[in-house]
Amino acid sequence: MGCGIAGLRKDISRFFHCFLQGGVILYKYLLFNTLALIREALISSHTSIIAVFLTSWHSKRSKLNQMRQMVPAVFTIGNLIGGILAIVCTFGGRIDLAPYCIFASAILDFFDGFVARLLKVDGEFGKQLDSLADMVTFGLAPGLMMMQLMKLGFWFKTAPDLDINGESLRALSNINGMCEQSGWAIDPSSLCFEKMYHYFPFVAFLIPVFAMIRLAKFNIDKRQSNAFRGLPTPAMTLIVTSIPLMIMFQNYAWQGAFLSALMNPFLLAGISLVLALLMVLPVKLFALKFKQFGWKGNEIRFVFLIGSAVLLATLVFWALPVIVLFYILLSVVQPKSAE
Repeated sequence: MGCGIAGLRKDISRFFHCFLQGGVILYKYLLFNTLALIREALISSHTSIIAVFLTSWHSKRSKLNQMRQMVPAVFTIGNLIGGILAIVCTFGGRIDLAPYCIFASAILDFFDGFVARLLKVDGEFGKQLDSLADMVTFGLAPGLMMMQLMKLGFWFKTAPDLDINGESLRALSNINGMCEQSGWAIDPSSLCFEKMYHYFPFVAFLIPVFAMIRLAKFNIDKRQSNAFRGLPTPAMTLIVTSIPLMIMFQNYAWQGAFLSALMNPFLLAGISLVLALLMVLPVKLFALKFKQFGWKGNEIRFVFLIGSAVLLATLVFWALPVIVLFYILLSVVQPKSAE
C-alpha cells in the first residue's frame, strides 16, 4: 500500500514538473513571438515614417528645383520685354530711347546665363527660351531700327539743309507731323526716290533673317561653347544702336560731317548686308567667358576690356562701333595658342 502511494506521488510530481516545463516553454515561445511581432510592427512603422519623410522631402526638393530653374527664365523674360520696348520706341517717335532698352536687355541676357551657371541650372528649355528672346532683342529690334534710320536717310537726301539731330530723329515716326510741328517746308510727295523710300528700307530685314540663322547655328554647334563662329548678335546690335546715340550726342563738327555721310540710305543698306554676312561667316571670335581670372590664358580678354574702357571714357557712345571693330580685329590677329 505504501509503495503504491509513493509511486502515485512520484507520478504527480513528474506530471507537475512536465507541466511547469511545458508552461515555461510555451511562455518563452509566446514571449518570443510577441516581441518579434512588436519589433516588426515598430520597424514597419519607422519605415512608413521614413518613407513619408523622404517623399515629402523629395517633393519639396522638386519644387525648389523647379523654382531654381525659373530664376534664369525671369531674366530671359526681362530680356524679351526690353526688346519689345525697343520696337515700341522705334515706331513711337522715340527711337532715341530704343538703344537704352536694348542695353538693359543685354545686361539681363548676361545675367540669365550667369545665374544659370551659379545655380547649376542647365536644360534645353532655358537654352531655347534664351534664343527666342535674343531673336527679338538682337534680331528683330535692330532690323526695324535700321529700317527707320534708312527712311530718315531718304529725308536727308531730299533736304540736305535738314540738321541730323535729336529733333529730326524723334520725329521719324510721323513724317507729316514732323513737317507741321517743326516748320520744315517739305512735302512728303517731293521725296527723291519716292518709291524707293517706301520699299528700299526693307533691305534692313536682312538683319533679323541672318540673326535667326546665326542663333539656330549657335544652338546646334558644340564648338561655340568657348569661342564664337560668326559675329554674335549682341555685337551686331551694338553697331546698329550706336547710330541713334551718335546722332543724339554730337559735340564736334567732324561728328556732324561723319553722320551726314553715314545717313545715306544706300550706305546703311550696305552696312546691313555686311552685318548680316558677318553673323554667318565661319570666322572664329573669342568669347568673354572666364574659366579663371588670372592673366595667363585670358590675355586677349583683358586687353579687349581695358581697350574698351579707354574708348568708352574718351568717345562715350561714339566708341560703340569702334569697340566692335576692335573685337573683330583682336579675334583675327590672336595667336592660336591664346584661343
